[in-house]
Amino acid sequence: MGGEDTPLYLIGDFAFLIWDERQQKLFGARDFSGMRTLYYYNDAEHFAFCTAIKPLLQLPYIQNQLNETWLAEYLAIPEMIDTVDSSLSVIKNIKQLPPSHSITVTSDRTTVSPYSPLQLDKKIKFKKTEDYVEAFQEVYQEAVDARLRSIGPVGAQLSGGLDSGSVIGFASRTLKKENRPLNTYSYIPGEKFEDWTPSYMLANESDYIKTPLII
Repeated sequence: MGGEDTPLYLIGDFAFLIWDERQQKLFGARDFSGMRTLYYYNDAEHFAFCTAIKPLLQLPYIQNQLNETWLAEYLAIPEMIDTVDSSLSVIKNIKQLPPSHSITVTSDRTTVSPYSPLQLDKKIKFKKTEDYVEAFQEVYQEAVDARLRSIGPVGAQLSGGLDSGSVIGFASRTLKKENRPLNTYSYIPGEKFEDWTPSYMLANESDYIKTPLII
């Protein structure tokens, strides 16, 4: 582990840039899922980076000019979290390092390269079905635990579905051992929302709701 292979061994959400004094270069990466952001600007004389856009706009050589391509893609696709080209940002001359990519910056070149920690060619075979369940739970628990490190309280969105429900279930195990609370947040769909789930399959969880907010 080390050098430009570092992102392959990191677990959790991250975005970083590190200066290599010996080789006179910057090296950084963004996590596989893109949960952390890393924005940068470069021209013939400058290279600036930050995990947020706003501080970059304070630099005198960066123009606050909207990126019309980014805006068009964002507005055209409903519920779009990112644009089709994930290297774009809302500001024209500020780029975003795509998820699962690393970046190398030298005095004469900026190189962006993809990386993947997934070993798709590695096949796992067990004799019993229970062994697959146990192996999955071990990996899933490790992934959840890696995201529970926090200097403050831990919160999570909870829809009642399998995805968020399973994450909450695994997270609560670890937090309970550490005597730490887990606050969850849910929302009620709008008036025109149609839920096709049979009523007999819907549980009344109002007893677990402590503070309703009307926004």
